[in-house]
Amino acid sequence: MNFYPPIPTSQSPLKLVLRPTLQRQCLVIGGSRLAAAIARSVLAANAVVTLVSQRLCKELAVRSARGEVGWLERQFEERDLIGKDLVFVVDEDPTWVVESCRQSRIWVSAVRHPDLGDFSISHEPVCEQDDTPVLLEPSLRQTPSRTPSPAPPRLPGTLTLVGAGPGSPDLLTLKALTALKTADLVVSDRLVSPAITRLVTCPIQFARKVCGRAREAQDEIYKWTLNAVKEGKNVVRLKGGDPFVFGRGGEEVLFFRKCGVECVVVPGISSSLAAPLYAGIPVTHRGVADQVVIATGRKEDGSAPTYPPYHPQRTSVFLMAMGCIDRLSKTLVKDLGYPPECPVAVIEKATCEEQRVVKGTVESIAGLVSGLGITSHATLVVGGVVEALAPEEDEWSDERSSVTVDLDVDDTWSSATVVND
Repeated sequence: MNFYPPIPTSQSPLKLVLRPTLQRQCLVIGGSRLAAAIARSVLAANAVVTLVSQRLCKELAVRSARGEVGWLERQFEERDLIGKDLVFVVDEDPTWVVESCRQSRIWVSAVRHPDLGDFSISHEPVCEQDDTPVLLEPSLRQTPSRTPSPAPPRLPGTLTLVGAGPGSPDLLTLKALTALKTADLVVSDRLVSPAITRLVTCPIQFARKVCGRAREAQDEIYKWTLNAVKEGKNVVRLKGGDPFVFGRGGEEVLFFRKCGVECVVVPGISSSLAAPLYAGIPVTHRGVADQVVIATGRKEDGSAPTYPPYHPQRTSVFLMAMGCIDRLSKTLVKDLGYPPECPVAVIEKATCEEQRVVKGTVESIAGLVSGLGITSHATLVVGGVVEALAPEEDEWSDERSSVTVDLDVDDTWSSATVVND
């Protein structure tokens, strides 16, 4: 496990002996730097840590963003004791917490009032007037040591691979938002929406991925990220959608692992599912589609991948398909059995204020996309579900080959107005 980098100090180390034979469930009530020192120590003993606090110091915020500790963002409640083995009361009045723990037969330490608890922790007073993490060196060992261990060397920074979702900042996960707020540097993909990058308060660098230099841009990303991690910074690698859904996230994890840096991966909502939803299209619907296939429109070199064949109960969702939509649509009809009249929708800039939905058929969609100038940042949905929620008067016909839906994304797709082309 990567621990938060300690800061050299002359203070005595935190001393608590806990045998790391079982994954004990520990509750730490508080979010201060003293609470961080206790969390750091019990983590070293292979414990599972849950924090209860309305605020966290920077170290605990980083640990929470990386998934090392759980965080309940509120005051302590008695139900928090369920399943816990040890409780540390740091930043709240310990009286009633101690009483509740004893009724539940759970060992409790009132850290700032050691006479109240069942056990105590020996430590020097901690100054909490600044944000610099204090070194209360973990010394949780199988057997006590008479001599404190020397402070470990400063470790490199951290790297968190964060999925930014389809575009709307409202769809960021809480863990993603915490990672962005506690980062020292964010390295972002170019297509991450400005509404999300505006949330970043630290320096941000954008990948300069354009047609013809994707490899060079990826190498640049690796260089920026590694240099910052080696400097001890907490780096967020921000990627659109979900990092592991056609986002090269797995490739980046393997690359950084070879360089000695282990990524924490924070999932994001993929546009392959969110874009149809915001267009009023269910990717599965009883009696219409009982399976979903998510595919890419093109390989890295621009060539065609293996596209999914037609099945009447299948929804096919294509990402990165706008640059090859003419080839794709022809291949679906000619080689893979898709009916020319099979319903299709293209959702551009899904969940953003500029979202557009264009509906047509496999046969007509390439011309519609070209005429509207849609070139990227769009999701292609093929199958009967495109019509599943359409009112009867808007059923497809040869006379009505396309429909454009302009959405008010703040009121969700249900408030969409339909404009016939």
